[in-house]
Amino acid sequence: MAPNENNRAQENPRSELARMLLALADPIRLRMLKLMSLGALSPGQLAQLLGIAETTASKHLVFFRESKLVAARTQNNVKYYSLRRENECPYSRLISLAIELLEGDPVMWADVAVYKSLHAENPSSGGPEEQFSDSNQVSTTCLGL
Repeated sequence: MAPNENNRAQENPRSELARMLLALADPIRLRMLKLMSLGALSPGQLAQLLGIAETTASKHLVFFRESKLVAARTQNNVKYYSLRRENECPYSRLISLAIELLEGDPVMWADVAVYKSLHAENPSSGGPEEQFSDSNQVSTTCLGL
């Protein structure tokens, strides 16, 4: 185990909560969390939806992975990320509350509208219902454990 991973494994609940709150403290990460609450997305899809570089999206996803907030599924050599289920993440209720509090935000509305329009044009472009219905084809890895 790498030294950084070892330190994470030994974090106390206060440190884990502080890290999770940092995830909510960045406007781009909040937008990413909202989009991933709608369905699984790849770093490229997130970058396209948010108008950011794919490397930027990937860096934020690393932060989420280290914070144990996302799960990843691989299909055709592409990783798709989504929020962990409530039973997999002790902070999922707090994330849901943060997303709910921002429901009236015009930027969030715009993100959701773009997501829905892209998803309507190409239903197989993301989302667990479309992408991951056949568990034999997809390996699932919950990251950060």
